[in-house]
Amino acid sequence: MQELLKSRGYEVINQLEIDYSDVEDFRDRKDLWDVVKRDLELCSKADVIVLIVKYPSFGAMAEVVISKMKGKKVIAYCPCEVKSHWSFYFADCVARSEKELFDSLYIFSS
Repeated sequence: MQELLKSRGYEVINQLEIDYSDVEDFRDRKDLWDVVKRDLELCSKADVIVLIVKYPSFGAMAEVVISKMKGKKVIAYCPCEVKSHWSFYFADCVARSEKELFDSLYIFSS
C-alpha cells in the first residue's frame, strides 16, 4: 500500500521501520516501549491517517483514536469484510476500494 500511495504522489510516513514481529512478550521489553512514543509522533506529523483494516491491531487502533482526538482526518481502508465496528467509529470515511481511498485522500488533502 505504501508503494502505491508513493506512486500516486503522496508522501508516506513509514512507521514500520522497526520490526518486532518476533517478540512474543512485551512485558520485559521496555526497550521497545519507545516505539509507541515514536509512532504517535509520526501520527502527529501526518495530514491524514489511513487505517488499513485487515486484522485487529491494538497499536493501530490506539494511533487512530489519539489522532482523531487531535483533530486528524482518518480513512478506514478495508477492501475485505470486517467483523468489528471499532475501526469505523473513529473514521471520517470508509474506503472499500483503492479508488475510494484515493477519492477520499483527494477530498481531505484539498
